[in-house]
Formats: sequence, C-alpha cells, structure tokens
Amino acid sequence: MPNDSVIGFTSENGGRAIAPQCDQLNQPSHMLDAGRGRPGVAFGCATYSNLAAMLVRPADLVAPFPYAGADAALGASAVRAYEEGRAQPLRSTSTTTSVAH
Repeated sequence: MPNDSVIGFTSENGGRAIAPQCDQLNQPSHMLDAGRGRPGVAFGCATYSNLAAMLVRPADLVAPFPYAGADAALGASAVRAYEEGRAQPLRSTSTTTSVAH
C-alpha cells in the first residue's frame, strides 16, 4: 500500500486535500481465473480518498503541528480522581434496539 504522499494538496480556497488518482495506484493481478487475468486492485485508493475527504485541516499533510508530548500532570490527576472515587462512570448506551415480532 502506498504512503500518504499520494494525497495531493492545494492552498487555494484556504487549502484542501485532493484524493489520489486511483488508476495510478492500480496493482496488476498475477492471478488467473480459467486462463483469464484477474482485474488489478488499487490498494489504498479508498483509504486515502476517505482520509482526504475527512481532513479538517488539510495543511496537516504538508506542515503538521509539532507533537508537544504527553501531559503527565493531567494523566496523574485523572488516575487520582479515579482512585478517590471522583470519576463519573460512563453512561451505558446502545446503538441497537430490540425488535419484537
């Protein structure tokens, strides 16, 4: 699978990511089906097309913000709140419903 360099970027209109040309990602198949060649597969096309569509800040592909590292104090306060019983349990939710017939 190719890397994320196949996603294009344009700075016009505030910047946007451009999905890759899937035909350029096509990998020919070496498999035969009853003597006929199988179609090739454009590995990564859907993945990188979806990534290009979902980027909130497309400039992150060109110049990402530097990672500041983990915040140890914040992590420790979360553990302390849990140990002292101050952490709220997650609400139970369900995305499915039971259908009676």
